[in-house]
Amino acid sequence: MKPRLRPLHQQVLVITGASSGIGLCTARMAAARGARLLLVARSTEALVRICQDLREAGGRAEFFPTDVARPGGLEEAAQAALRHWGRIDTWINNAGVSIFGRLESVPPEDLKRLFETNFWGTIHGSLAALPRLKESGGCLINVSGMAPESGSPLQGAAACAQAAIDQWTSTLRQELRLEGCPIGVSLVRPAHIATPYFENARSLLGDFEARPRAPIEPPERVARALLRCAETGQEEVLVGRPTPLERVLRSPRVDLDGNLFRPSPRTGHERSRTPLPAPARSRVGRGVALGALLAVAWLALRARGSRQQVGPGEAPADFPMHEHPRDWLETEVA
Repeated sequence: MKPRLRPLHQQVLVITGASSGIGLCTARMAAARGARLLLVARSTEALVRICQDLREAGGRAEFFPTDVARPGGLEEAAQAALRHWGRIDTWINNAGVSIFGRLESVPPEDLKRLFETNFWGTIHGSLAALPRLKESGGCLINVSGMAPESGSPLQGAAACAQAAIDQWTSTLRQELRLEGCPIGVSLVRPAHIATPYFENARSLLGDFEARPRAPIEPPERVARALLRCAETGQEEVLVGRPTPLERVLRSPRVDLDGNLFRPSPRTGHERSRTPLPAPARSRVGRGVALGALLAVAWLALRARGSRQQVGPGEAPADFPMHEHPRDWLETEVA
């Protein structure tokens, strides 16, 4: 059965992970297009501020603070959406956290917490949304990622959860289709996006910080993809393209715990506070950018003189190679 979907301006959307990054960007874009919103995140303070901003701009938004990892929390959020708006048309499972570190160095309690948020948060949201969507139609949208199928060194914990989300989503879609439900089930898979994702991640890298490689896409691209799925039920959307793992820079972080167990100080922000390289749009553009980069690097190497030289695939002498194998990384000295 074809999904029964309303135009966005007639829809009620529930968005988890709505207090920062992709979720916040999607909420603002949806509100500007007339949708009614229930925003879900852990930080009550951030949600109050965001809803106030949306209402002042003419949007219609309510909020429900909860941890998506908590059993029953998203069922309560669904009930709140019904109290405020009377129905649910689209449910977006977007909440997620990450850990940077080798899989064997990730404490079991950290790995469990990541799965409770990313994977089980998606399960809890799906099971809360489905009975409501079956009543009047609509769309369930799960946000995963674009981890390489060959593995994702230093980000393996999140990649494992992504694989589980992908399988859950595709299997659920097939089962609902066989059941004849008027529900769209979409999977949106972003690559590297210019949100606080990297600085919010739990870091096991000590004095080093993982950073994404270009191309880095703006969160608006993901938000537009999510809202397009809400109106069309498109089954899978890739935003950006997968690239090798991040560079690792000597750039000590003040907060190594990130938002794994608590809301981040970056709650309420759509974008990373660190300038990120713009995405390359063409081969010509990539060639020009690479030429400029090589020229700058050559001048920098001449100026550094006797300073330690670090090339691609190499590491400074004090880099903890027992933690980060040489062939995984492109390293630089800040």
